[in-house]
Amino acid sequence: ARVAAAPEAVWSALLDTRVLASIIPGCHDVEQVSATHFRADVTLGVGPVKGRYRAEVKLEDLVPPQSATLIG
Repeated sequence: ARVAAAPEAVWSALLDTRVLASIIPGCHDVEQVSATHFRADVTLGVGPVKGRYRAEVKLEDLVPPQSATLIG
């Protein structure tokens, strides 16, 4: 997907818990554990089947503002 924003702005948004919480569908909370480790509380589902999950996400191999490896 192409994003109509400068790479630096996108990179900054991806590391901001408030921005992440506002753009992740079904997100209740995003907590920053460290500079590259996040926890999210989200509700996901397909049709009438839904569940609430706690996700652990870590960023590795950071090359700001070009790339990162997402581990979850």
